Amino acid sequence: MSRDTVLKERWGLLVEKLSAQFSDCDPLALESIIYLVGVQELGQYHRTYKKDEKINLMHIAICRLLEPYGYYEFDFFDEEGWPHYTVKEELPPLKAGEQSVLMKEAIVSYFLDNGYLVLGVESAREELGITVSYWESREAIAHWKSNSDHLFAQRKGKKDWYSWYKIRICLVEREYEFTTLSQASEEKSKQVLQ
Repeated sequence: MSRDTVLKERWGLLVEKLSAQFSDCDPLALESIIYLVGVQELGQYHRTYKKDEKINLMHIAICRLLEPYGYYEFDFFDEEGWPHYTVKEELPPLKAGEQSVLMKEAIVSYFLDNGYLVLGVESAREELGITVSYWESREAIAHWKSNSDHLFAQRKGKKDWYSWYKIRICLVEREYEFTTLSQASEEKSKQVLQ
């Protein structure tokens, strides 16, 4: 799968998940997601922001999102808890489409690293339940492990659902599959109809 296809797939999954959580399933725009990252980074969730503060939240988000690319570096928190960044390197001139791709890539990486976006989940449930989730990195797994929603589900699972469970952390080195021509043709037809 090409890099563009992977980004498009992950971006769609992220927009769908965030939209379901924050906008009654109306698809969130790129700017709205940047704003959510700013609020997340500030950590002051339950308050009303003035117009200039909303602009500052967008700035915080952009700095945080582009920090791994070497454009910004966290400097300090001010007395009100707002993070400040310094410019390490000027962004190169980018066309609008290139800016959009860069920001989408940075946002997807941010949510993968923070354990909000899982690369994939497979589940088989009968007598024995097996769930397999795929993550971008060990750091993303660690973030998920400390995620408050996940911790709540763990406690509920131990209390109400499971008498035991086992966790295995594995590295997938190779993946392949077999599909008959008739099945592949049927899948293509379904995609065209959607």
